[in-house]
Amino acid sequence: MKTNFLLFFSAILVTMSTHSQNTWIVDNNAGTSADFTDIQSAINTSVAGDTIYIQQSETNYEDATVNKLINIVGRSHSENSYTTTMDVLTIAEAASGSFISGLWIDDLYTENAATITNMKIQNNFIDNIDFSGTSVMNNSFLTGNIINSASDIRMSNSVISHNVFTQASIVFDFYDITFKNNIIIIGTSSNATGLNNTTYSNTNPNNITIENSILIKPFGTADVTNFSSGNDGFVFENCLSYNAGGGFITLPFEGTDTNMNDVDPQFVSITSTVFNAYTEDYHLQSASPGLNFGNDGLNIGIYNSNYGFNNFGFTNGVPRVTITAITNTVAEGADLEVTIEGNTN
Repeated sequence: MKTNFLLFFSAILVTMSTHSQNTWIVDNNAGTSADFTDIQSAINTSVAGDTIYIQQSETNYEDATVNKLINIVGRSHSENSYTTTMDVLTIAEAASGSFISGLWIDDLYTENAATITNMKIQNNFIDNIDFSGTSVMNNSFLTGNIINSASDIRMSNSVISHNVFTQASIVFDFYDITFKNNIIIIGTSSNATGLNNTTYSNTNPNNITIENSILIKPFGTADVTNFSSGNDGFVFENCLSYNAGGGFITLPFEGTDTNMNDVDPQFVSITSTVFNAYTEDYHLQSASPGLNFGNDGLNIGIYNSNYGFNNFGFTNGVPRVTITAITNTVAEGADLEVTIEGNTN
């Protein structure tokens, strides 16, 4: 028997109903009585300002396109048995102002020729970001996510902060961005450059400044000599680099070098280049050289300014109700014993 966990969403409704016109529940588990079984139907029915809550499921949700200003909230991206996973999520221009959180997304796309503004994409696991070459996302936030690969980030006047990039493949096509307090983890066998600013040239020498971030190759012996495309288009300030297998990761800078090269950041726990919510802890130990090393006088990395980075992708401010124990079988007329645990983020 599969138990339905709508109690989680009942608690959410109390917390967030004042921020939206309508609330909808999507659940593709068999035998449930949610409003919809697929995300696109919920989007099509919703109006601007609505919130869509997507239940955890063992089955991926199908592709969907966000084409209006709405909030989309999943249960989590990495909590065992409570993940909300979907294949492709496409953002259209009319989605400007939307909020997306708590999802495992295989591919995050933007619609062709779209100019998207005021997006907040937070607390998701994104296997790949590949924005359309004719689109741009302005005045937006990409924060608190786990990102495996970013094959094309087209953002301007935006903030990319407090993320963990786990494959170190990041391509930028717009440069008016703030990139700070991120962690970039280089793969075991990789010795290739990991950043590429395609808009940079001798006639257009606009740099992307990388601030208060940690670049680490925790395993493997392949050397990483530079971490940008020929050192063009990037300036590193108050960053730390470390290649545990030996060799340097050289961080390009202008003026005074404020970086630390070949220095162990001393994470509490890093067990793999593949993210695992239950084993990885990117807090800095008490003796870490990254403490108070930021250009703001605070710690570098994803917990700067006490940012609430969450390994599991829980949405900030949303309570969770979990059934932690339930009687497997009961006699007819007997009581069903259920243990319910509540948490707030």
